[in-house]
Amino acid sequence: ELKYECPCEKNQLTGAENLIGRWKLEKSMFFDTGAVVKELQNTIYDFRANGILIITNEGDPDSVERSYQLSEDGRVLTINQSKSSCRFSDTHLEINNSYVDGPVQCLSKVL
Repeated sequence: ELKYECPCEKNQLTGAENLIGRWKLEKSMFFDTGAVVKELQNTIYDFRANGILIITNEGDPDSVERSYQLSEDGRVLTINQSKSSCRFSDTHLEINNSYVDGPVQCLSKVL
């Protein structure tokens, strides 16, 4: 059985105010293939206080803008109407899309 390790062992902080800021995508796990992909590009998820998420890749002049909402208990992250389970600490964020055969993504806070 494959196990994906993300440093955020449990949801230590709740509320969108703790999600706000810049997060770097570190790795993704694809359960259908078992692949763990360490991100080589500098992909940044910038969660803004106004409910907008800006995703940028180093070397790519185009950014992607999405809307986001975090559930009151901090366990469901909705990005452009697509719901994902999530958990985060003050330094790490896990976005889990495995229930729809998507990846589990691990991000670290850019301080």
